[in-house]
Amino acid sequence: MSELLREKNSKFYSSIWKNYRWNFTVNVIDYGLFNLGMGFVSITTILPFFVRQLTSSNLIVGLIPSVAALGYALPQILSARYVERLRHRKYFLLQVGIGERLPWLFLGMVSYFLGKGLNAQTALVLFFLFYAIITFSGGIGGSAWYDLLAKVIPQGRRGLFFGFNNFVGGGLGFLGGLAATRFLAKFSFPHNFSLCFLAAFLATTVSWVALALNREPPYPTVIEPMKLKSYLLRLYNILKGNRNYSLYLLSKCLLSFSGASTAFYTVYALQKFRVSPPTVGIYTALTLLGQMLGNLVWGYLGDKKGFKIVLEVGTLCNILSIILALLAASPHLFYVIFFSAGCAVSANNVASPNIVFEFCPGRERVTYIGLTNTLLSPFMAGIPLIGGILADRSGYPPTFAVSLSMVIVGLLILSTSVKDPRFENLTCPKGGEDERKEPF
Repeated sequence: MSELLREKNSKFYSSIWKNYRWNFTVNVIDYGLFNLGMGFVSITTILPFFVRQLTSSNLIVGLIPSVAALGYALPQILSARYVERLRHRKYFLLQVGIGERLPWLFLGMVSYFLGKGLNAQTALVLFFLFYAIITFSGGIGGSAWYDLLAKVIPQGRRGLFFGFNNFVGGGLGFLGGLAATRFLAKFSFPHNFSLCFLAAFLATTVSWVALALNREPPYPTVIEPMKLKSYLLRLYNILKGNRNYSLYLLSKCLLSFSGASTAFYTVYALQKFRVSPPTVGIYTALTLLGQMLGNLVWGYLGDKKGFKIVLEVGTLCNILSIILALLAASPHLFYVIFFSAGCAVSANNVASPNIVFEFCPGRERVTYIGLTNTLLSPFMAGIPLIGGILADRSGYPPTFAVSLSMVIVGLLILSTSVKDPRFENLTCPKGGEDERKEPF
C-alpha cells in the first residue's frame, strides 16, 4: 500500500471515530422515528386488517408481505452496482427516501375517499400501487443504507448500535402501535386508517431530516465502473468460491418459510376468535414490544458471541410462535405468539445484516448485501403467497405445519453446516475491515 493511500485510509478512519457518537445518535433518531411511523402501519397487523376490510381473499392478503419482500430485496443487486462506485451513500439515500415516505400521505387520501364513495376494488389497486412504490424505493436504497451504517459505525460497535437502534425503534414503534390501537377503537372505518397512514407519513418525514444529518466521510478510493457481464461473473464467483456464505443463503431460504405463518396470524385470529379491532392493536403493540426487549439482548450477544447464534435463538422464537398458533385454543394465547414473533423479528434485524458484513471485505459490502437480499427475495415474496393459497385450500393449521417443518430444516443447516464467519475467516478473525486494515 502506498504512503498516500495509507494517509487517506488513516484520515478516513480518524473521521469515522471522530464523528462516531454524532452518527450513532442521528441514525438512532432516524431509525426510531421511521419505526414510530411503521408502528401505525404494521405489516403484520394493521395493513392486513385494512386489506381485509376490502376483500375476503387470503391470496390478496398474502400479497402484502410478498410485495414488501420483493420490493425491498429485488432491486438491491441492481442498485448495488451503481452505489458501490459512489464515494458517499447519504445523498443517494435522501433522494430515494422520498419514495419511502410520500406515498403514505397518498394512502391516507385513498382511505379517506373510501368514506366518500371510492369503491373497494379501486382502493385495493391504489393501495398496492403506493405500497409497491414504498417498498421498491426502500429496496433501491437498502444496500446503500446498510453500507452507510457499516461505514460510519466501526466494527466492534455495530452489535451495540444495531441492538440499541432497534431497541429505540421498537420502543417508538410500540408507541405507534398503541396510538394505532386508539385510532382503530375511537374512529370508524375508513377514517381510523386515514389517521394511521397520515401519522406514518409525518413520522417518517421527520426521520428523513435526521438521515440528512449524517457526517459521512468520502471513501478514499473510487471503484471503477464494471460492465454488467463482468459484474454478473463476479457475483457467480462469490457464490462459487465462498461455500460458507452459500450454505448460509440456503439456510436463510428455508428459514424464510416462517413467512407462511407470520403473514396469517392476524387473519387466523380474526377468523377463529373474531377478535376486535382494539385487540388487533394490542397484537401490534406486543409484536413491537417483543422486538424492543429482544434488542436488549441480541446486540450484546452478537458483539460477544457472533451473530450466527443470534439467528439461531431468533429462529427458536419463530418455531415457538408457530407451534403455539397450531395449538391455540384461546385468543389470549396470541399475545404470546405475537410477542415471540416480535423477538424473532428483532433477532433477524440485528443479526442478518451484521453476519453478511462479516462474510465479505469492507468495500464489497454493498455487493454482498444486494446479492443476499436479491437471492432471498423470491422466497420472501413467494412464500406468503404460497401460504395464502394453502390457507384458502386447506386451512391455516396445515399451512402452519408446512411452515414449521421447513423452518426446522433451515435451523439444522444453519446450526450444523454454517460456520460463524467471524471465527471461520482466518484472514479476518473478527470479520470487519477495521481489523483487516484493507484499503478503501
